Amino acid sequence: MNKSFVFLFLYCLLFLGACTETEDDLGNEVTISEFVTDGIRKTPEEMPGTSVENVSSAHGYYSFTQLLKPVSGQDNFVIAPSDWQLFLSYLAVGASDSSLDALSDAAQIDLELSLEDFSVWDQALLSLSSVDRQRSLQVQTNYLFKQDFLTTHIEIFGTVLSETDFAALLGNTDATRLVLSQSSKITSGWSTNLSAEEVQMRFGHSSGQQWVPGTKLSGIVKKYRGEWFDVVQLPLTNDELSMVILIPDEGFFNPVAKSFDYDTWNTVIAGLQEATSTVYLPDFSMLEYMEPDDLPLLGVATSDTLADFSAINGQGYLFIDDFSQVIELRVSILGINSNIENTAKFNATEDEPSTVFAGITVTTGSVAGFSSFNVYTPGHINYKDCFYSPDQSPFIFAIYHQASKTILHLGQIKSLKGQSIAADWQVPDYSECGIEPPVEIYKHRGSVQCDFNSGTDLDTMSLELTNAGVEVLESREDYDGYLYPAVCGAADGKINVFNIRQSQLEIATGLGFNLLSDLSQ
Repeated sequence: MNKSFVFLFLYCLLFLGACTETEDDLGNEVTISEFVTDGIRKTPEEMPGTSVENVSSAHGYYSFTQLLKPVSGQDNFVIAPSDWQLFLSYLAVGASDSSLDALSDAAQIDLELSLEDFSVWDQALLSLSSVDRQRSLQVQTNYLFKQDFLTTHIEIFGTVLSETDFAALLGNTDATRLVLSQSSKITSGWSTNLSAEEVQMRFGHSSGQQWVPGTKLSGIVKKYRGEWFDVVQLPLTNDELSMVILIPDEGFFNPVAKSFDYDTWNTVIAGLQEATSTVYLPDFSMLEYMEPDDLPLLGVATSDTLADFSAINGQGYLFIDDFSQVIELRVSILGINSNIENTAKFNATEDEPSTVFAGITVTTGSVAGFSSFNVYTPGHINYKDCFYSPDQSPFIFAIYHQASKTILHLGQIKSLKGQSIAADWQVPDYSECGIEPPVEIYKHRGSVQCDFNSGTDLDTMSLELTNAGVEVLESREDYDGYLYPAVCGAADGKINVFNIRQSQLEIATGLGFNLLSDLSQ
């Protein structure tokens, strides 16, 4: 009898008295009715200093490979690469041969050789106050497991094993066997080095901007300028995590998204330079539900004839019948709030012998998780005369733990719900915007058709304003947008447009000027 089994048997007797060794021709197995443990596993101090590095490098390449495969047709999407890789390592404990190879291919890492490295990597993340993770291996009473399968879960992943109502989960009491689940909650506010203020801002490129709620973040950030993009790193609470925002130049979003890989990411992170700056980040929320067709293919692990999970019970006869990932993410003035749930449900093949499954006793339970997540959708925003500079363009983002090089979330935002900009002109960028926002005014030139020299030109009308003490910030010629009959001598609709200080609007209206926004109504 080996040491790991002695430990498991004594632990059960001491704390629960609910684990019993089964002496039969199936060999080295135990029957579990209930077993709860906090986990006994190697700590980072007991493992080589390269453990996290071994995983994180493969993790980085995996993350950006997945970024290039967004869910089809979605402008906005988010993935949770670290959670999914950790969950695949959780599933790999029970896999053998071709199924283990399939899981390793899906995770893009050799899971068989990396479980202890994954454990140390996992502990590095769980030490963060921002991260709360729950795992469970939920089984039916009297199911016979290999001792190695149980002790690996207990020692490496700190699993909670309990009886569960599988009928409620799958509705098929005769076939269901076990459910592995992992739920992660990430909550972090903005760093105290940043001041946060709610604002209304413009989002999108110049051809299709909208007013959306956002957050103005001012303080110490890190920046990087690439060939076709800008990068800003925003620190979160206690500097444990940061949010990295990559903003492609207008017209370059797709080329940047398709070419941005892990090597480029490392170049960007190494090149970030600290700066005092103001960043405008739109509020956004996402609900991503991914099923087998959207997730990395698990190949034979999901086949009821080819799957090999003999590491679970010594004989196999199990396959992954269903698995899914749900991601809920909100970014706002409060920081980030994220909930991630991974679930894999195992089923038994029709030819499973009765000796492998020795009776069914079902009690009530559910997959471990968190309370419901409030999904936020930006509402209708009233038009504001002043936008906050700079406008925010579509962007790629990552929520990142720099110490372990872990990417918790990776995604993109290309469209948001909000009120469309009420005009196609551009409001100039002034540092005073928000304190005394500029407004656009206009007056008809008084020009007529067929007479190109008629009416008051732009410079003369601008002088009319400045002589009255009104500061002209910008000026241009335009049209009022109305239709006029094509008759020589009739009005042609030409106007002169000026940007002035809002505080000087009363003077301008006294001179016969009007708000351009009134003209568009």
